[in-house]
Amino acid sequence: MLQLAKNRLDLHKKKRREFNENSKREVAKLLSDGKDPQARIRTMSIIHEDYMQQIMTITEQYIEMISLRIDVMSAQRSCPLDIKEQVCGMIYIAPFIENSPELLQIRDILLKHYGMGLTEEMIECKCVDSKVIDRLSRSPPSENLIDYYLSTIAIQFNIAWSP
Repeated sequence: MLQLAKNRLDLHKKKRREFNENSKREVAKLLSDGKDPQARIRTMSIIHEDYMQQIMTITEQYIEMISLRIDVMSAQRSCPLDIKEQVCGMIYIAPFIENSPELLQIRDILLKHYGMGLTEEMIECKCVDSKVIDRLSRSPPSENLIDYYLSTIAIQFNIAWSP
């Protein structure tokens, strides 16, 4: 099941990458047409997609680590400290990744195996990487980050633009 989840993540990342490339072309067109407000809104979507790709990469790393330690994990009722961050991360991330039933199944298995104690720590964000929490938050990106993305897109598509 872990390998299936990883394969599905690879497919999702590829689709999101293609979507983002198309979105960047659209933003470049908006910038060249002088439609900066629309370009800014579209760029927020690109940033969110980039964050989700980062989350998927992190999830793949978690899957690899859990795969290596599965024997130790199944032999212990408490979560081994050396993979606690990965286990908590998998539980936390799974609901955020659409169309990935394997991740939800892995999440359910981990929750059943380790129980509510781990869930409480996770809710209090004691064992989930702060980068994961930040990337999955729904807060809008900063104006500086949006400007950075717009500048990068303008350079990539040879468009004269400045914030």
